[in-house]
Amino acid sequence: MTRRAILSTIASTLAIGTTIGLMAQSGQAPSPEVGAKKGMLSTLDPSEIDTMYLQTKLGSFRLINGAGRVEIKFTGTVLISQLNGVRTVSGNVQKEFPRNAEEAKSGRELWFGTGTIVVDGGFRAIQWFGRDMSTTWQGHGLARLYGEFDNDLNTGSYHFATEPTVQYWSPYGTSVNLPPPHAAGSQKPTITKSGG
Repeated sequence: MTRRAILSTIASTLAIGTTIGLMAQSGQAPSPEVGAKKGMLSTLDPSEIDTMYLQTKLGSFRLINGAGRVEIKFTGTVLISQLNGVRTVSGNVQKEFPRNAEEAKSGRELWFGTGTIVVDGGFRAIQWFGRDMSTTWQGHGLARLYGEFDNDLNTGSYHFATEPTVQYWSPYGTSVNLPPPHAAGSQKPTITKSGG
């Protein structure tokens, strides 16, 4: 099976989840230029954002229902779904999908190569898989991280600007909220005594 056929199959499979998510939404999506002129970060509530730093030598991630600025330096494949903003690509990165206006209606973009992609705006999902990745995400959303053991038996790591303690990716998947709960105004738990 050729690389193009594999990427096409992956894009088609991921489209099912995107379609289900879009069916749950009502109304028209805003214009891609909304929030793009000043940058999405300037439109977000500062109390609802943080910065997450991700890195791995081998693995994959999926950023879901996010907003803000995402800068991915990578080798591999990036799928962007339902971007409401702007995307900048540099390095040796080629667009694999869409190839024509009909495919562009899907709202998905598939990129492959070695370089950098910067997304500024809101998105349904950004998915990456490959190697030698480092990402900085300023904003909010959910990250699902899947690490693979490299030659040194490391799976990858992440931390936040507000919480510099390094955490590690799991090969079975790790779900991480941005911002982390403590940074989103979590309250001190109330302890009550129960009879018994």
